[in-house]
Amino acid sequence: MSTTAIVDDATSIEATLVSATIFITSSFLYPLLQLQLPSLRPSLRPLSHNERLLKKLNEHPHTKSIGNTPIKYLPTLSKKLKASIHLKDESLNPTGTSKDRVALSILRSLLSSPSPLLSVSEGTSGSTGISLSSLCSIINLPCTICMPDDQSPAKLHLMKSSGALVKVVKTSSISNPSNYVNVAKKLPGFCDQFNNPNNYLVHYTTTGPEISSSIPSPSTFVMSAGTGGTISGCGNYLKSKGWRIILSDCEGSCLYYKVKYGVAYTREQKERGVRLNRYDTVCEGIGLDRVTENFRRGRIDGAVKVMDQEVVYMRRLMEEWEGICIGSSTACNLVACCRVARRGERIVTIKCSLGERENERVGNREFVEGRGLKWEGAEEWFEREFGDKMSANSL
Repeated sequence: MSTTAIVDDATSIEATLVSATIFITSSFLYPLLQLQLPSLRPSLRPLSHNERLLKKLNEHPHTKSIGNTPIKYLPTLSKKLKASIHLKDESLNPTGTSKDRVALSILRSLLSSPSPLLSVSEGTSGSTGISLSSLCSIINLPCTICMPDDQSPAKLHLMKSSGALVKVVKTSSISNPSNYVNVAKKLPGFCDQFNNPNNYLVHYTTTGPEISSSIPSPSTFVMSAGTGGTISGCGNYLKSKGWRIILSDCEGSCLYYKVKYGVAYTREQKERGVRLNRYDTVCEGIGLDRVTENFRRGRIDGAVKVMDQEVVYMRRLMEEWEGICIGSSTACNLVACCRVARRGERIVTIKCSLGERENERVGNREFVEGRGLKWEGAEEWFEREFGDKMSANSL
């Protein structure tokens, strides 16, 4: 056989092997990779409605700036109590409230469902509605908010400015069918922040770890409850690090009695009956007349009952002593911090939202005095209530 013939045969064999390899790869290996490694598969279809909205939501700068808020030391209050009081400033989230975390978590969950999300609704005293309407405006998703009529007008204006449809309903207990949550529940895309586990989980996976990474363990965490998501989520994470968890509860709420005695009842509720109208307090966004699923998840060590007058005084003291404007829920938290503070102890609570939004209510002298509360006398109250503690702590 000539050399030329041998070369031709070798070339023919090589070509045959190459063809066979291509055939095997295209017929068996490539489909196998397509099946086993979807991430390597080129997109053969356009994004679904929900996927398109979720992608837009996740890529927006507003969304990326939610969370990782700073913790601020309160020097004057700490010095007076001989303790170390810290405030995690959730008002620095994009819409000025910790509810940005919750709204984002719930919205992501709804958009992860295969069913097209055409609109969302929520019953809220204000902050969650502000957060939710803001996020919905980013992705052009219709949003309906139901809120009680005893909240600050500023909250209503913010939701409307984001394009939300806001239904203001008469303030009433959850037992009343016309309660703002019950009205929202009948609408499509109901978020159910009071019972939705994503509320609890976002605080367990983000807010709690952020606090723990900044403040040494063990310390004490004090928090009020509006839905129960923050105190349960943050609290359970911090509890696993050895922290003490304390509930701050406002007037008219049943949660103090639930923690202390195991019974969700308060003096403002009628015996052997359920109040049809919620107790009227100066505190906004906190306090419950029932135990929500998110609150039920919490492992809480103790509770402090805070009166409306104390909330008014603490708000005024923080403006004078620390130069910060706080809302009623944050003031309630700080009163409880003072009650439970021990000498040398580290205590963390949360600045829930921008205090300026409540200037027309708890920050308004005419409003406060119209409720039969005092505007003057904050420092005298503090000395009277915590003077013995300060003396004892000075030993």
